[in-house]
Amino acid sequence: MTIHGRVARLNCASLTGITLRAFDSGKPPASLADPLAGLKTLPQWVLWRLKQYDGEPKPRKIPYDPKTLQRADTTNSTTWASFETATTIATINPEFRIGFVFTLNDPYIFVDLDGCRDPDTGTYNDETTRICTRLFPGVASEVSQSGTGLHLIMRGDKTQFGNRRNKWGGRFEFYQNNRFIAIASSEWVGNADLEQTASLQTFLPIREHNRDNQEIETICDPRWSGPEDDQELLARMFASDDKISDDRLAELSDTIMRNPSDWFAKIEFDRLSKRVPFAALWNGDAKVLNHLYPSSTGQQFDHSAADLALMNKLAFWTGKDHVRMIRLFSMSALGKRDKWLKRVYYRNRTASSSNVACRNIYSGTAAERREKQRKENERIGEQLEFDTTTKLMTLVEMEASLFFAKTGNSGAVANAINREVLSMSVARNSYAASLETVKYKDGRSGQEKEKLVPGLELWLKSTKRMNVDAITWKPDGSPICEPPERPGESAFNVWRGLIKPTFTDHFISDDQLRNSWLPVWREHLAYLVPIETERTRFEQWLAHILQHPGEKVETGWCFVATQTGIGRNWLSGVLSRVLRGYVLNNAILDTILEGKYNGRMSRKLLMVVDEARELAPVVWTAPRWI
Repeated sequence: MTIHGRVARLNCASLTGITLRAFDSGKPPASLADPLAGLKTLPQWVLWRLKQYDGEPKPRKIPYDPKTLQRADTTNSTTWASFETATTIATINPEFRIGFVFTLNDPYIFVDLDGCRDPDTGTYNDETTRICTRLFPGVASEVSQSGTGLHLIMRGDKTQFGNRRNKWGGRFEFYQNNRFIAIASSEWVGNADLEQTASLQTFLPIREHNRDNQEIETICDPRWSGPEDDQELLARMFASDDKISDDRLAELSDTIMRNPSDWFAKIEFDRLSKRVPFAALWNGDAKVLNHLYPSSTGQQFDHSAADLALMNKLAFWTGKDHVRMIRLFSMSALGKRDKWLKRVYYRNRTASSSNVACRNIYSGTAAERREKQRKENERIGEQLEFDTTTKLMTLVEMEASLFFAKTGNSGAVANAINREVLSMSVARNSYAASLETVKYKDGRSGQEKEKLVPGLELWLKSTKRMNVDAITWKPDGSPICEPPERPGESAFNVWRGLIKPTFTDHFISDDQLRNSWLPVWREHLAYLVPIETERTRFEQWLAHILQHPGEKVETGWCFVATQTGIGRNWLSGVLSRVLRGYVLNNAILDTILEGKYNGRMSRKLLMVVDEARELAPVVWTAPRWI
């Protein structure tokens, strides 16, 4: 291995393997069952149409009674109607659409994810991807009228959400009664009757109020990085007092005496000399606090001023995490007096005031910041598209789209629509809602009757069932191809093509945007790779991965540095977003090479080995068919 500046190229053995797992993607198949079947049995339907009011930026959705075409009331059931009535009237009067009213007497919950979808490309943001795949897979969903949001309907125990917020983050809404949803279209998918109480309890934040019953923001500032353990965080807060040394104050005093016009020294001296020790606030040290916050009512010190001072520090150290601030404050000596313990409004007001005033937040140690960035790179790099629907298919659709793969003990089911591969046991559960009506002759009465049977079982016995020998991942290969590791056989290819970044079109057409972004990349790359020929070779190496993802690359790169914090993880973050879903970040090389290739390394085009020992290089490799 030869080293040039901060970068070395190295030849590495090809890393090969296959995987039986694929991520969901693409448009779901047409549903056999009606996603809103349960709601349609309830007489809680209204009509709605848009109405623009003066001074408002966008029109409102106004509900109407289908029976009278007068304004409907979401708290008055006499202004609602059956689904059949609402759809009939909407058909006659095309200016109206239908809507559903949620009440405490029905089991349905509505979640609105706003501003989460690109209306031009149909792609969702990362946060919505996590919500739909990890918390609410398969629930009923539709794209909102604007095309930028997603509506979800599910079942939940409404007695469990009395203390949960209805709106938060500027993008999320949750309703269970006295509200109606404006149905945007008939293109619902999934199942509204899936029970999601546990997931909702995880998703919905606890509601905090001030005196005017206004909800209080409780989300931690995303810039924060530090320990989640309260005791570890407190230890750092106490340790911060030691940074204010008498020597530093004496040094600043001497500087001011020698040069009275040194305003910077004066400002720092004034700030440090008046800085309140965290320990004094935490322990309620009356002697120190009386000097800093004298009381005008005869008390030892001004408790409210001291409370706010401690809360200001907690806002900084917790990243303005409202719930954690109150929890930590309650552990202090100041948190033991009756006013704090008995007055919820006072607790919330004090914390909220500190959050409003807080501009900077604690960002943790350098190692914690790097780890946070690495985890974000890892999440972005390994994340693919998602499918929010339950697998509902007719037998005809199964015969046209599903393949039986002869792998494992019982085989696997591969779906050509979304390139998903499931083991047979998992597929039986995943497609369980796909039922077919079959006729049979009753043995006792001799009459012909009908019954519902699992469509997947009929597909397994169908003579039209399509079969393959294996599952493979072959970039640039056709959907059914010859597997590289098993010549002469047929394989289902789970390669889905490179996911185009959402900014690509803007980047190509917007000269100003391109000219502002490219210099950042080039300047940083020039710092990491000072030799121009090596820098050009590195960019060509990256371009080859994009242009020819199926070709084997024998060369890797090793970024060597004698110090941390020079921006190698930033480079990883950029590539994780460009090659979204196909970058293995934070790879531990010896663990991966000693293990199986069908783990985290499966289906990756680029691997980043971070922070190796000694000189702390970042090793980049480009595997094929992993």
